[in-house]
Amino acid sequence: MFKGSTNQTNIRIQARALSNYFQERLIASRNALERECIIYTQELLALYQWPDENAEKEKNNEN
Repeated sequence: MFKGSTNQTNIRIQARALSNYFQERLIASRNALERECIIYTQELLALYQWPDENAEKEKNNEN
């Protein structure tokens, strides 16, 4: 009976280790995806020339 409980303990330890491993992988994947989203958004914003509000105000003041 003692040997059976030891096996159950080993299984729990292994399951916990696997759970921790996959949780760490999930967090790493999420962080990588967040970085990719930020880079993608920055690249999209760089495609457009957004008007500078200060430049428009200066043009209006000159006229």
